[in-house]
Amino acid sequence: QLGGSITEEAARFLVALVGTQVFSLKNELTKAAFYCGQGSEITKDAISACITPNPELRVFDMVDSFLAGRTADGLRAYHRILDDGESSFRLAALLEGNFRRMALARNCIDRGMRGEEVLRQLGNTYPMKKAYEGASRYTREQLLDNLRRFADVGYLQVTGQAKDADALERALILCPPQPRKK
Repeated sequence: QLGGSITEEAARFLVALVGTQVFSLKNELTKAAFYCGQGSEITKDAISACITPNPELRVFDMVDSFLAGRTADGLRAYHRILDDGESSFRLAALLEGNFRRMALARNCIDRGMRGEEVLRQLGNTYPMKKAYEGASRYTREQLLDNLRRFADVGYLQVTGQAKDADALERALILCPPQPRKK
């Protein structure tokens, strides 16, 4: 339709950057097609040059680094997201939502529910799948502490107790799961 072509590898790369929402995919694919020119192949390099990655997907990758105990990688990802112009308030809201979903999944796990049952109850979406994976690494209390930290970022900034980026960075540093007490 756009007068170009795309390989399966490049298409998968596009989905990894943008997500699976049809509207977003169509817009970004159109942008890439115009960038490459009429009749050209849309390559991974072209996609990298002109596509704006979905911030929510970038946040999932950043959180994965923290969950895996790779705090330095997580902080680098956080600073790249900020450098690309994302607001620390929006990031805090995305992270708050992420930890809220994890807390919901943790409640289901604590009631003895397994993966498929949890996802059936809460929604079998990519964010819920990621939340379920992350929830098993935390206690309920740890998740609620993280949820409060991310919710407090805006409050700390507005009251002058911390700069928004500093409050968010502090919350990120404290977010990895801690060993469970015996």
